Amino acid sequence: MNQLQKTFRNKLRKSQSSKSDADKASHQTDSSTPSIDVVIIGAGIAGLAAAELLCADGHFKVTILEGSNRIGGRIYTTDLDDKSKLEIGAQFIHGHKKNPIYKLAKKYGIKVYNEADCYNEKSLHLTERGDVVRTSKAIKAMDFYEDILNQSTNRQYLNELPSNSNNVGSYIKWKLKEKLSTIPNKDEQSLLASIYSCREAIECVISACDSLQDLHLQDFGDYIELSGEDKEFKNGFSEIPHKIAQNIPTDVLHLNNRVQKIRRNSTDTGQDNKNGRVTIECTNAKTYKADFVICTVSLGVLKKEAADLFDSSLSEKKLKVIDRMGFGLTDKLYLRYSKPFWKHRDFSYFFYWDDEDYKDSRGKGIQLAEGEEWLRSIVNIETVRLNSDTLVIWISGECARVMEKLSKKDISNSITRVLQKFTGISNLPEPYDVIQTKWFSDPLFCGSYSYISTSSCSDDVDTLAEPEVDEDGCPLILFAGEATHRNFYSTTHGAYLTGQREATRIINLINSNA
Repeated sequence: MNQLQKTFRNKLRKSQSSKSDADKASHQTDSSTPSIDVVIIGAGIAGLAAAELLCADGHFKVTILEGSNRIGGRIYTTDLDDKSKLEIGAQFIHGHKKNPIYKLAKKYGIKVYNEADCYNEKSLHLTERGDVVRTSKAIKAMDFYEDILNQSTNRQYLNELPSNSNNVGSYIKWKLKEKLSTIPNKDEQSLLASIYSCREAIECVISACDSLQDLHLQDFGDYIELSGEDKEFKNGFSEIPHKIAQNIPTDVLHLNNRVQKIRRNSTDTGQDNKNGRVTIECTNAKTYKADFVICTVSLGVLKKEAADLFDSSLSEKKLKVIDRMGFGLTDKLYLRYSKPFWKHRDFSYFFYWDDEDYKDSRGKGIQLAEGEEWLRSIVNIETVRLNSDTLVIWISGECARVMEKLSKKDISNSITRVLQKFTGISNLPEPYDVIQTKWFSDPLFCGSYSYISTSSCSDDVDTLAEPEVDEDGCPLILFAGEATHRNFYSTTHGAYLTGQREATRIINLINSNA
């Protein structure tokens, strides 16, 4: 038996022999005093999932350190003045069958509904010259793009790829070029190319990347889409983390405690590690000791701060993986109007900007001023089901980073001009309010979610998920969050499962030493 095993066994024995009335009133389910300290960094859904299991086990004194003033992390539903709600962060249950988030919604009686079909007959497809494209024609082109995208997830189709390409964007561009070369009419060719460009921009939003050329082709298919319908929450996604938190004692959660340093404590075999194996320091000067740390901060934060945050506690291998993994940005722009100018509840615009390689024969369309190139990323505008007076625009990558720095007034003016040009409605009103998400600018996130970059691979996800261990090979600092799930990265269900995974890892380790 190594020193650590002796330490945990002594702690367990001590806790089991020290019962009192105060112990029985403890927040843990076991009547004994919890003896093993676990600090969880982050109260997103991964951290909450881990805390829920650990608290229920009864052997652990659990502390969640959350840097902000709320729980949920990248799940964030905001309440507006008129008591309506908007999703600032995560919005969908991606595939409801066998989805743990959907199971939680059913368990707690949380109301959900199917995501609106934006490719319906109520959608309006427009070129930048105001031409209306038949919905059937647009959907057919979108479906063709979707078929190629699906091929890029299947390795059997990739043998034909030119050897100098390792990214999704190059594969799709190559296949589309083959298709477009069969179209003799140049204007028809230009229109199809603009529709394909629109669909590519939507895919960049889905993957949170600047370009599909950022995505690793060979491992693109490792992401698994759960079957079933995508769902949205009637009263906001934040209901899920708040329901989980009800199973976690209130004294476990410490808000406004941003961690700035995680230090391994020196190990002396003559000591009983009574002060924990790790010291965690917060920006508010508070200090915590832990036997285990579960780190759930975003990959964006790890990229920016890992070397300093962990004070030489991370291996060089881990640091290199963090550096080369992909972490992107997807933001939303909500436009609120005094009176809707659209005709249907479930309605969407599709804007087809000219493709750079396949110009329209009529020359340039919409002229953008210097600094307005980000507007070309606006390709889809949709109604918001929970807010009948609101439209939403999704933007990714560098265009989203630019948007985050703009004033509401500048955004309102620019988008209104684009809407007027595409729709041909010269008196189309400006929104009375613009709500912009700023995930990149938020230092607690530094972006939205992860992807497999061309400089990385799926194996790097597994490496990130590996715990940092002590001299005896025992897990010390563990990692959870969407970026640590090989098949469900970028999703809330992936984050939730990884929180449970790391809590179970600790529970199994302790139970094996009990």
